[in-house]
Amino acid sequence: DPVRIRAQPLETFGLRALQVSHLVFDGMPIPDSQLLGQHLSKGQRGILAAVKMFNQRRTGVAACALGVAKAVMDLVSDERKTFNEKGKETISRLEYRLNSTRQVIRKAAEIADQDPQNGYYASLSKVMAVSLVEDVTTFAVQMLGPSAFLENPFLNKCYRDARGFEYLEGTSNMQKLNIFQHYMTGKVALA
Repeated sequence: DPVRIRAQPLETFGLRALQVSHLVFDGMPIPDSQLLGQHLSKGQRGILAAVKMFNQRRTGVAACALGVAKAVMDLVSDERKTFNEKGKETISRLEYRLNSTRQVIRKAAEIADQDPQNGYYASLSKVMAVSLVEDVTTFAVQMLGPSAFLENPFLNKCYRDARGFEYLEGTSNMQKLNIFQHYMTGKVALA
């Protein structure tokens, strides 16, 4: 029998570059010697592999969210001179959060590479980045006014994409639970 591989793209409302697809492999033989995780018990093959994969991918999702936040900050900064004092102060706070989040994401990526089972920093980086991108895009829409979406399709896209990051690799509530569990079991101490 010939091996057939099919990929069917799944529709997404935003994040079009994500290219999420349903993959089907028909008639593909895999010898036992090439089965990933063969040395692990059947229970560990599934959940352990999934945990490691999510911990590593969360930093990627966080980095993408940070990139969208930075792009929108650049867009808003071009209009900074027209903002009132409160708007200028908000931009300064958001820029500080952007730099802090960038540092946490870098640390999370290093830890995920060294120890994929350690999900604390990966979860923390995702929570911070999602909160930031949602706040930045909401602020931009408020400051640029009611016609912001019509006048700037890029901002419209970023606003929608920002909400999509919440659901990639687990919602913020799931990440907060992971952070709390790491803290309660003594795996990490809060400063």
